[in-house]
Amino acid sequence: MNIIISCGIIGVLLIYLWTEKLIVNRIRHTIPLVIAITGSRGKSSVVRLIASGLSASGQPILAKTTGSRASLILPSGDEEVLTRRGIPNIREQIALLNMCSRLHAYALVVEVMSIKPENYAMEIGKILQPDILVLTNIRPDHVEAIGETPDEAA
Repeated sequence: MNIIISCGIIGVLLIYLWTEKLIVNRIRHTIPLVIAITGSRGKSSVVRLIASGLSASGQPILAKTTGSRASLILPSGDEEVLTRRGIPNIREQIALLNMCSRLHAYALVVEVMSIKPENYAMEIGKILQPDILVLTNIRPDHVEAIGETPDEAA
């Protein structure tokens, strides 16, 4: 009996994850341009610079920084400080894609949140699926999470 219940729970979970993947892909493809910013330092500044430059085109742009002060830069140019319930989680990028789609923004400029390689691969490859990935720098930083040698960090 326990095996049947376990299989049922696993089945429901797999259906949920598959459905979520389809929804994320559908939402992502409503956004013409996604630019993700990564690197060990300077991400928030680069997000702001790129968002400002794109906004000058007259297109609605949504941007998100997650550095020293997590915030959204709305298409109007207004900035909202993000308040989180709990620790940062890459799943908030799904809500960001949804918001960008609802606002009919032309572009999303977003700071990559992940430090651990497995989260990074999920955030970049499965959630954000950026058209452009900007690498700010590759100085040694966060070595406790990404590794101490270049091979470990790769």
